[in-house]
Amino acid sequence: MNVSVSVWTLRTGTALAALLLSMLHPTAASAAAEACPRFVPASEGLPTKGEWRTHPALADIDGDGDLDLAGHIRKGKGAHAWLNDGKSVWTEASTGLMIPGFTCGVGVDLADVNGDGHTDLGVADHCNGLFVYLGDGKGNWRLSSSILRRAEKGFEDVRFADIDRDGHLDLVAIGSFRGGIQVHLGDGAGRWTLAPAEETGLPGRGYGSDIEIGDIHADGTPDIVAAYSGGAFNPPPPELQRNIAWLSNGDSRYHPATPGLFHDGRAFGVSLGDVNGDGRVDLAVSRDRGVPIQIYLQGEDGGWKLSSEGLPEPGDIRAYGIELADMNADGKLDLVAVDHMSPGLGLWLGDGAGGWKACAESGLPMGKLEDMRGWGVAVGDLNGDGRPDIAAGFGRNRQGAMDVWVQKP
Repeated sequence: MNVSVSVWTLRTGTALAALLLSMLHPTAASAAAEACPRFVPASEGLPTKGEWRTHPALADIDGDGDLDLAGHIRKGKGAHAWLNDGKSVWTEASTGLMIPGFTCGVGVDLADVNGDGHTDLGVADHCNGLFVYLGDGKGNWRLSSSILRRAEKGFEDVRFADIDRDGHLDLVAIGSFRGGIQVHLGDGAGRWTLAPAEETGLPGRGYGSDIEIGDIHADGTPDIVAAYSGGAFNPPPPELQRNIAWLSNGDSRYHPATPGLFHDGRAFGVSLGDVNGDGRVDLAVSRDRGVPIQIYLQGEDGGWKLSSEGLPEPGDIRAYGIELADMNADGKLDLVAVDHMSPGLGLWLGDGAGGWKACAESGLPMGKLEDMRGWGVAVGDLNGDGRPDIAAGFGRNRQGAMDVWVQKP
């Protein structure tokens, strides 16, 4: 059985583990909560060359119960996938993952789109458009019957979700030039139909770099958050006003949810999770102005309130990809971010109330400014020990790597 793993699943498991630990060994639970988790490299078999401009994805591709990895390369021939042996040794499994022409990166997503029990792969290419590959469970892929290619409109990131709630996964993507946010409705067999922007209520123009889907208002419908920019002008014209979150109307239409969110500058990465344990979904954003990473707590009225105490100051890091996850099993969400100006990662522990503490001794690399960029990050238990691990993509000027770090016992 193939299981597509998300941060939501990870949070639930780690929170339960923390609760059981605190009941059986309260002293040990307290110590675990206070200590920063430590990581060691676990990238054997992954590429050490190439420009891995990607938002990687984790899921069980070959049905062996271990999370596998997919990513997309810039200045290459297509996306790549690697199978995990459960000990974080990786084997290339990319047969059939070819894109016509020269690839540009970036985002990928993994899910079973045609209901055959095998994990499939969605690819957003910065230059070439969208591609969906159907997997056979053995690391072989074939291009879906529809090629979602827009020669003049590349895409930065892609997510699978059942937007119209017909039981089939749909595809949501954010453009890299002027494609806006697009919804492609799936038929359950690997074919797709573009839903016009005037029908979805989502922006039909503009660009962005990251997109996530979750149930923000706990009404059972998929909502969308995106690192979206309305246009090249700052501020953009009113018809291209920036927004970060869109709520579902329940009928495949969306409306902006902006109270308390910023409308200046540019966002790079987004992530969703209940940061303060009040049962409401909160929002993490990495951006180019002010504090590099901002946390917005959702209020009872659906508005957003900034809560970033303890996160890096301007100039400390230029965060790009970010993920909220419970990294130390204390039942509170923490924050992982990849630096866009160095081959480095940062980890901040959450206090459950919207405050944060940096982990300086995590074992994760935090490089100095150099000719390298971090792009995206994914979190999941890669070696089956119950602790979340980290995968990230780095690259610039044809140099870089796909890297993995696992937690030390």
